[in-house]
Amino acid sequence: MTEHIISVSALTVKRQNRTILDNLHFTVGRGECIAILGPNGAGKSTLIDVLLGRLAPAQGSCHILQQQPGASALRQQLGIMLQSATLPANNTVSEYLHLFRSYYHKPISYQHALQFSGLTTAESQRFSELSGGQKQRLLFALALLGDPQVLFLDEPSLAMDAAMRREMWQQIKLLKQQGKTIVLTTHYLEEADALADSVFVLKQGQFIASGSPCALKAADKSSRVKFYTHTPYAILLSLLPDTPFTIEEHWVSLQTPEASQILQRLFAAGVQIDDLSVTPHSLEDTFLTLTEEQAA
Repeated sequence: MTEHIISVSALTVKRQNRTILDNLHFTVGRGECIAILGPNGAGKSTLIDVLLGRLAPAQGSCHILQQQPGASALRQQLGIMLQSATLPANNTVSEYLHLFRSYYHKPISYQHALQFSGLTTAESQRFSELSGGQKQRLLFALALLGDPQVLFLDEPSLAMDAAMRREMWQQIKLLKQQGKTIVLTTHYLEEADALADSVFVLKQGQFIASGSPCALKAADKSSRVKFYTHTPYAILLSLLPDTPFTIEEHWVSLQTPEASQILQRLFAAGVQIDDLSVTPHSLEDTFLTLTEEQAA
């Protein structure tokens, strides 16, 4: 049986007679990463506040490592990196690593933390002197200093360039291999696709979809179709009366669950098509489809 590191059952949160989270259920096993996705106002921050013990639910239960969120013994086993976090400007990378190490009973070594942060050459720089990506790397390292069993990562690669982001993803994957359990919240859907074992899509306080990134994408049968043609708009419209499409400088774009049938219809009508591409939906496309359908 999978060991449940996080267990949530019938979780409901209300505020001023308004339901913020409505009857949520999920579990997370050791070494798993889940991504909690949702549009602004979906309830993601409220859910994280409950998991961290900063907010009590109206109903239901929540346990992390078989303890109640907020328990003093649990704090030593959690690592937290919040999007809104910042640090006073004048202290150096070295000073922050030494300071935060002192908060834990069994911290990782200073050298390991420095190496993991990727800030070896910036050890003596003040926080104000770091780039946006470097600040994120330092906050990431601080979350790991206590060698936590459970990590909460809120927009961890914010302000990072592509190379730095990929490096952080590799480090998060390594943490998973070490048995760390990770709760990820992100608006960067490629990040969730790369890291998460399971995705939970939150909308208006309820989970409207859940599953692995592959399963969610497979359930969305739509594809993006793009091609170049000199066929006039009026003819294309007559051939595709029920399929919304855009055309710009002879490039036609559309998305449909019936890409094969539509292309067969266009070819049969003699439409000249060049530079054709048919691309399955990404996790971002699937997320937008799910949330737009729910809104409708």
